[in-house]
Amino acid sequence: MFFQAANDLEENMWPGWCRGDTDWAENGQVLSAREVQQEYWNIIQYSLFVSIWSWLDTAAWLNTEGTLEVGAAVTVEPEESACSRGVATAADDLCPPSGSFFARIECSPQAEEGMYRVRKQDGTVVEAVVRRCLRHRCFFTKAVLIVTSEKRHDAATTQHCFNTILPHIHSAVPTLTRFTLHSDNASHFKSRTQANYWSRLRVLHPWLAAVDCEFGPPGHGKGPWDGLGAVAKSKVLRDILNNKIRTESGVISSSTEVAEHLRNTFQTEEWRREHDTRKINEIEIMEFAPHDVSERAEVELHEFEALVGQLSMYSFKPIVPGVVAARSFSCWCDGCCRAVSRGEGLDANLVCVGCESEDKRQWIEKSVNRMDASGIAQRRAAAQRRGHELAKSLKPGQWLAVQARNDGDDLWIGKGLDAGNSSCIVKKVSERSEMIDGTMYTRGDSVIKVEWWVRDPEDHLGLTYSKWEPEMDGIPLDFFFNSTELRLVNFKMNALPVAQTPIRRHRRSSRLTAVAMAAAAVEESLSFVMPADTEQDILARCW
Repeated sequence: MFFQAANDLEENMWPGWCRGDTDWAENGQVLSAREVQQEYWNIIQYSLFVSIWSWLDTAAWLNTEGTLEVGAAVTVEPEESACSRGVATAADDLCPPSGSFFARIECSPQAEEGMYRVRKQDGTVVEAVVRRCLRHRCFFTKAVLIVTSEKRHDAATTQHCFNTILPHIHSAVPTLTRFTLHSDNASHFKSRTQANYWSRLRVLHPWLAAVDCEFGPPGHGKGPWDGLGAVAKSKVLRDILNNKIRTESGVISSSTEVAEHLRNTFQTEEWRREHDTRKINEIEIMEFAPHDVSERAEVELHEFEALVGQLSMYSFKPIVPGVVAARSFSCWCDGCCRAVSRGEGLDANLVCVGCESEDKRQWIEKSVNRMDASGIAQRRAAAQRRGHELAKSLKPGQWLAVQARNDGDDLWIGKGLDAGNSSCIVKKVSERSEMIDGTMYTRGDSVIKVEWWVRDPEDHLGLTYSKWEPEMDGIPLDFFFNSTELRLVNFKMNALPVAQTPIRRHRRSSRLTAVAMAAAAVEESLSFVMPADTEQDILARCW
């Protein structure tokens, strides 16, 4: 993350968004104050995982009545947006409206009118800004140090650290829905294994709506997070040598006692009061044992797709489980801050539609799915079970999506047809196996009647579909598929406008006429467009 991108992120992020800088410190040592020569060969070591998390104070952001000091950082919202919203409450959307900008208070408000003068980052001065348009940007920073006797600083241990910290941060910040990770390029943070983990993070922690991963040295090694690990280790060593140990046993001989000593040193009310206005406001000490790392089996027993080009990629954004978007540069302009996934700031081709930099808009899709046989088999079995359940709820006329695995396409789109029994299921197979129209069905599978729709070749995004009506000797063909391939049903498709046919107007009600016209327009539409986020949802359900 370059300096400009780091500054842009700090200026544009909003409450509910947490920024985390993380790294492993070098292993610390537990020495004896009166160590003899032979004891040198029995040195006890411990690992220290350092993470520093910063977020905006929601209460300060929502308070639009207090006086702001000169130099205070604020987000200036458009006056029409502030007026229409009125007095904000905690239930409001914390994301600032479009057109907002970062500034600093230039002078105290006038006594009578209460108007502020603010200065933007480019030096432009904006006069007469009312208080209700100013959101106070007050950061709170908390450091979490995890002490463990596990010496392996690998992907499994790192994942366990994040799975331990994130719920804890969420409990401290209930409005948290997004976090941005920043770390170096070490393999325990940036690898195919970790990319797969980042892609699944929103599934592991459902309260997360967006995740961003940035890699690169923060300020070329300069920053509070770089020295925090050294400070903690030095504090332990000095207190041992000076006999200032703060453990119940009076000694430090294990990682557990290291954690106890650090907790009694930094995690106190006195320390919090002294650092209320410092760069780091609070430190919390956590610990775990090597046998607590349940993620190790997931990491060591499974293989993942190679993260091609990872050495030249420094910014990653999870899209769906097993898929991440990557680019070589960091950008945190207003448009990039609002981009979450396809259909949410990114178009179907992963272009950030609101990015202010021409050369940084494009993201590149990277697949990091599991490649081992058991992983593929599990995904396939789970998808087939979901297909059987979806078939039971499918009704004639509803849209459906089917996984395609034999023509180079990812999915097929269609509508369920009535099989003559008010459902789309022609038959449920009870035999061990049965061949129907060239397709093999096994016990429990359902034969579903469908009307296929094909992609419009003129749509380069591949989201427009038209009805497919093949015939043989002038007779329309019937099509069927296996419920094991069903991935999604009853989703929304947007009808393209077509020439309207005359609709008989109702004499008594113009509303009935409008409803009839709308229904006829949808019924007669020759093409439908699938929302980009719906396509991504379907693809995520494929194995």
